[in-house]
Amino acid sequence: MDFFNNEYYITRHLMESIGLWPYQKPERRMVRVLCVSFILIQTILLQLATFITHEYSTSLFIEVFSFSILCMIYLLKYNTVYFNSNHVKNLFDQIQCDWKLIKNMDELKIIKKYAYKTRFYAIFSGSIVYPGTFLFLLIIFVPDFLDLIKPLDEPRQRQLPVQMECFLDQDRYFYFISLIIIIVAFVGMTVIMATENMYMIFVQHSCALFELISYRLTCAFDTCSSKTTPSKTKCRLCTKLLSAFSTHQHCLEFIENMQHKFSTSYFVLFVFGVGSASVNMFRLFEAVTMLNIFEAIATGLFVYAHMAYGFFMNYFGQDIIDHSEYFFQQIYSTQWYRAPLYAQKLLLMTLRQSTKNSKIIVGGLFVMSLEGLATLVSMSLSYCMVMYSVRK
Repeated sequence: MDFFNNEYYITRHLMESIGLWPYQKPERRMVRVLCVSFILIQTILLQLATFITHEYSTSLFIEVFSFSILCMIYLLKYNTVYFNSNHVKNLFDQIQCDWKLIKNMDELKIIKKYAYKTRFYAIFSGSIVYPGTFLFLLIIFVPDFLDLIKPLDEPRQRQLPVQMECFLDQDRYFYFISLIIIIVAFVGMTVIMATENMYMIFVQHSCALFELISYRLTCAFDTCSSKTTPSKTKCRLCTKLLSAFSTHQHCLEFIENMQHKFSTSYFVLFVFGVGSASVNMFRLFEAVTMLNIFEAIATGLFVYAHMAYGFFMNYFGQDIIDHSEYFFQQIYSTQWYRAPLYAQKLLLMTLRQSTKNSKIIVGGLFVMSLEGLATLVSMSLSYCMVMYSVRK
């Protein structure tokens, strides 16, 4: 029986649908990978083709850039996970191994609690992303709905939310082009949902390990208070402390492995994300200034999506920092003076190691945290204001 085929890790179904699940049969993966890659690459080319058929202008460049860079982000994240599938598989194998090694029911409850969180976050994010994408795409058909409700002498002009050159008559093949945009939008959202929920699984498992260590540490010092002979107390305390500290070392290695292969791609994603958010903020200000309601709604949703995605990523980065800090405080507040000298030395070594909070660092520069989110928003607004002032 597949360990991950359970009620907790429902993200595997998203990963399977686009060929990113590392335990899939190679033939199925290859077919789905080729389909998804073709859709994303073809979309980028159709976007860039607008420069061939349209006269170049700054507004055209900004509009094409704002959507094509999103497709590049989808493609980057997709290829990063696919080409590091062995590394992803190793991380999932470690999660499976950690589950199997836990025999204590209280410890099992801790790791199940965080596994349930992964399920909750996956369902919660999906209930926002997919309906939000659907509502965004409904904007395409607003003129058709208005023509049915309140017809005019001439049909209302229909407008696509993105610039895409399919070398077809837009009015005649409007629904076909709209279908292409719908497919691309849902494929892109599935890529983001699958990759980021995978990242969220790894983060939540790391947090579960930190709480597991804190629990084992508490239980170890409860041994000092038990009414047993000093020799038995010493043996039990030593065993439990070694178990807690070995789990701590394993947790640190898991976090290091988690960011080892993805640090560079997330840094590129960070650069692209700031650029995309800045451009879409600029488009939003322009649309509001010119009272273009359709453009304001479309770009407003784009800006909201950027902010929500940034919050999602940095929130889980902050979660690791908070759990590692709690573990440090747990060591600091233990009744270490009641422990034997050898145990105090073990505690001192771990305390020194824990003074530096565990964190996810992107490209060696950007720390994923709520403070990092504030930096990201500030940078995006700054670049947006620069573009807006130059444009004026």
